[in-house]
Amino acid sequence: PKAIDKEIVSLRKKMKRLSAGLEFEEAAKIRDEVKRLELIQLTLLSGDVDVELDKALETALAPGLSVQDEVAGSPPGDRAE
Repeated sequence: PKAIDKEIVSLRKKMKRLSAGLEFEEAAKIRDEVKRLELIQLTLLSGDVDVELDKALETALAPGLSVQDEVAGSPPGDRAE
């Protein structure tokens, strides 16, 4: 889930910028997205991947990547099969 890690870092930076600019509603939306991605990440690491989670993850990943690409790039033992 390296792509998820990168997205979370990026979103957290954006959330901090929004908060500094007093755009709290937008920052809260970003916070919720970070929580959603963290949940996906935990689920992937535990191996409990289902069809709906695959769809959500593909939405969160960069264009052109798939869940299978991301899982194949993870170390052995971390793969959800």
